[in-house]
Amino acid sequence: MTAPIDVYARVSRLGDKDKTTTTSQVAVCCAVLDERGLPAGETFVDDGKSAWNPKVVRDGWQAVMGRIESGTSGGVIVYDLERFARQLSDGERLVAAADRGFLILDSESVYDLRNPGDKKNFRNAIIAAEYYSDLLGQRTRRGKRAKALRGEVDERRSFGFESDGITVKEAEAAIIRDWARRLLDGESQQALIDEANARGIESVRGAPWGYTTFRQIMMRPRNIGLITYNGEVVQGARLPGKQILGDGTYARLVAQYSARKPGRPPSGRYLLTGMADCPCGSALSGRHVYGTTRNQYWCRTCHHTFVEMVRLDEWAADWTVKTLADPGHAEALAAADEIKSKRSRELVAERGSIERIMTEIAGRLGRQEMSLARHDAICGPLEARLVAIAAELESLASQAIPVPKGQRTIPRDDARYIAVLDDWDSGTPAAKRAMVTRALAGRRIVVGPGRDAKFDPDRVSVA
Repeated sequence: MTAPIDVYARVSRLGDKDKTTTTSQVAVCCAVLDERGLPAGETFVDDGKSAWNPKVVRDGWQAVMGRIESGTSGGVIVYDLERFARQLSDGERLVAAADRGFLILDSESVYDLRNPGDKKNFRNAIIAAEYYSDLLGQRTRRGKRAKALRGEVDERRSFGFESDGITVKEAEAAIIRDWARRLLDGESQQALIDEANARGIESVRGAPWGYTTFRQIMMRPRNIGLITYNGEVVQGARLPGKQILGDGTYARLVAQYSARKPGRPPSGRYLLTGMADCPCGSALSGRHVYGTTRNQYWCRTCHHTFVEMVRLDEWAADWTVKTLADPGHAEALAAADEIKSKRSRELVAERGSIERIMTEIAGRLGRQEMSLARHDAICGPLEARLVAIAAELESLASQAIPVPKGQRTIPRDDARYIAVLDDWDSGTPAAKRAMVTRALAGRRIVVGPGRDAKFDPDRVSVA
């Protein structure tokens, strides 16, 4: 044989039973080639690449196979066959190319795939490697499930927790609690993400915060001490120690995220975007008045309502501060929040129970322990209930809160008024929008029709 024999080395990112490094593997392979008097070709290495997971692309392995299938190389040598292939489909790809005549070597054996005996032995070796990988994966899954049932988690760093995955990291937990409070007060997720990146708050990976990462952190069951396995909450298992969020706060967050509809949300560029309406039922839009320095809110549907933006914003600011300072309003909000939180917790728990039941039923169908008709008869009502739960969660998130009619007159030197006014004056645009949302409590600002340049507060009401 004159064609060179390529060298291939690999280590898995999950670790192998044999911890031989790729450098050592290459050295052993080259020594074997030298002992056998075979010419060495090119060397290919896949560091941290699994041969068992079909989703992992091994560039080195693909390059070796390309050279073998094109006839460029006379074969390949590996430290052991498990390094080269752990799936029968990969082994069969080699067998299919065997007619060209090439050798496969490991540190102890040689396989000439034109020889029926060598072909059988090679296939048996690949089957054994695949069996070992499957067995290892099964043991790993069992171990993870057992850890979850014991109330343990994988020891990996997650925002809000120390490296053991259990101990709360208080500095980061305080940030999560602040985000939860502000989300529930009406601030947009994007505003919080932008603020986090501007402040230099680093995620665990050190990358900028994005929508997916932020949402995963806020929706993580571990925030209230729950442990998940395969995406499902493990019943009866909880993390020891302090929770990051209270159960009620977490339930309200889940309800709020569940109620979100796809589509572009109000930009938040103007204070009352998405919160002020025309009597015709359309939301007012903000715009710059061409040729002037003024902005205004206007109805893009009926074109009957125009109002100076700065004047309506001033009205909204004064009304918001007075409303939030009113103790009657605050008590009504707190009471309504408690009712909504309790119902949200009940619905989320029911949804989780139904999803677990449906997962078990799907497994029975897959194992052919029940017929498709029986499966549909059971799951049909459950799916209908899930739809009803989603609708009720959406309704809870957008439900108007019954607040006292009228408004108590709070003196401007009252401590509550001063505190709310300070929050308004020092707040960001997003924070001010959140305060207006909180004061509206599900209601809307309605501006009567008119085009007059002078602002008339009698045109404005809350409904």
